[in-house]
Amino acid sequence: MRVALTALLCLMIAGCAPLQITASRTDRFSQELIDDLGGRFGDPAIQSYVEDIGYEILDAIGRPHSEFRFIVADSHVSNAFALPNGDIIVTRRMVGTSRDRAELAAVIAHEIAHVTAGHSVQMIGRRNELIEVARSDLRGGMPFDVNQVNDGITRQLAAFNRTQEQDADNLAIGYAQAAGFDPVAHLDRLAAYLREEELDIATGRLPPGAMRPSVYDRHPPTAARLAIARTNVARFPPGGERGRGQHLAITDGLLWSESGSGFLARGARLYDRSAGLSFRLPVEFSAMPDGDRALLVSDDLLVLIRRAADGVARREGMTAGASGRRGALSIGSDTISSAQTPGGVETMVRLIAARAAGAEYRIAALTPPDQGARARLASLDQLLDGSRAFAPGGDNAPAPRRLSTITVDPNDTVASLARRMAVEDNAVERFLLLNNIPAGSSLAPGTQVRLIVE
Repeated sequence: MRVALTALLCLMIAGCAPLQITASRTDRFSQELIDDLGGRFGDPAIQSYVEDIGYEILDAIGRPHSEFRFIVADSHVSNAFALPNGDIIVTRRMVGTSRDRAELAAVIAHEIAHVTAGHSVQMIGRRNELIEVARSDLRGGMPFDVNQVNDGITRQLAAFNRTQEQDADNLAIGYAQAAGFDPVAHLDRLAAYLREEELDIATGRLPPGAMRPSVYDRHPPTAARLAIARTNVARFPPGGERGRGQHLAITDGLLWSESGSGFLARGARLYDRSAGLSFRLPVEFSAMPDGDRALLVSDDLLVLIRRAADGVARREGMTAGASGRRGALSIGSDTISSAQTPGGVETMVRLIAARAAGAEYRIAALTPPDQGARARLASLDQLLDGSRAFAPGGDNAPAPRRLSTITVDPNDTVASLARRMAVEDNAVERFLLLNNIPAGSSLAPGTQVRLIVE
């Protein structure tokens, strides 16, 4: 049940206009995807850094620069995409989560491999088939706009099937090694992702079986990829560039958290910085902010909060008037009904339209239709009752988080530096992951490490 509901809500998250993708219109698709990922990242140094790595790989495999473009998107989600027109889109968080130049090269080489292997062209033909299936399934009465599912499918075109992913892995290891990078970096990147996934599941941030909003959503299980990659890496001679010093210098000060507008999660609160409104998160929820919307996840309840343009809620038949008030929100409509997911799974749905500070919100919650369904849907009241206004830039506003490269002092330890990390949980583990430091290691004075700071 959780997987089906999560998949539905993740499809709903996509907010770009519906696209009719053909081979001659992939430039438009590329721009729509970049916009959906927060637009182009405005730091020219980071853009040049990614381009340089991409061109080094192209030179090594004998492909002309003109066949590809390398673009950094302003997204806080670690992600990368390969498109049929040769556009390789890498998010700024992917740049930040890479621990050195070689790890970032492994990601870029993987996306280049999708293009050279023809995977990006093959995905075009899948889109219309997926849309027709979704349209057919939605005729069962799911109370969401078919166009939202259309949009979600369009966004998912950047994902490939498992065979294609494995082929891209195999090619990428050779591509990066040919460009002079250490192929072991490919293993390190996969191992780090696997540990991040384990931490998020252990802390409840990511329920087991949920769809993780990351570059590896459609990839084979990370542990399986890592095992196969070890065999492939062993075929190459050891050594090669890691480029850690250059990477730490270029990513010093890089924005880590969500960009300056939209939703952002901090501790027990979810902030909508564009509207100056925050929500109290029930303790069992994990939040996945994404621009003007946020997905909240617990074991048996999924919630999508979407800030709509003025009048959207009314056009959808959910008038945000003044029939009730919860916290800082004026509630217009609040209904509970039975419905089916696109996969035909029965579910209970609570739909709420609300207004605050001139912004309209649509809140949709889905849960299995068992005896506890109404009680779980009622837990949304904590979210609504705890809403309150804040002044953007004021004392109560959340501060952005950035990467900071520091030099280890003689008195520094893993534990003392981890205490300086602006993270909600597992500070020691996340410090070690961020710096590719094995557990139990000591820090050598004079070496450089990175912290996530506010």
